[in-house]
Amino acid sequence: MATINKGPDRIEVGADGTRIEQWLREGLLHRIGGPAHIEVRADGGRSMGWYREGKLHRADGPAWLDIYPDGTRRERWYIDDVPHRADGPACIIVRPDGARVEEWWIGGHQVKDKCFVPAPVQVVAKT
Repeated sequence: MATINKGPDRIEVGADGTRIEQWLREGLLHRIGGPAHIEVRADGGRSMGWYREGKLHRADGPAWLDIYPDGTRRERWYIDDVPHRADGPACIIVRPDGARVEEWWIGGHQVKDKCFVPAPVQVVAKT
């Protein structure tokens, strides 16, 4: 039975004070219910990555999140290590002044036209 609230399997603290915590399963980054990689840098920036069996993966939010000391926020959405988000941009950068940069990805393919909507598959019965 899995232990709830188990602490990180690996903790590294750099000479500059950067702290990295990682949760592993069979040597691969993996955690259910939280990020498997948490990095807090000495400059106040931080990063978090959600992994499943060694692959960036999160269905209900960004799989990678960076927050920089100046307030810039970067989100990257992945499913099974592939950039993907069907209901919005899969890469978002929000700067402190509110400016946004967005990239749209579906199944690892960048979508250049935000108006792209996959056409429904139509099944035609043969008579």
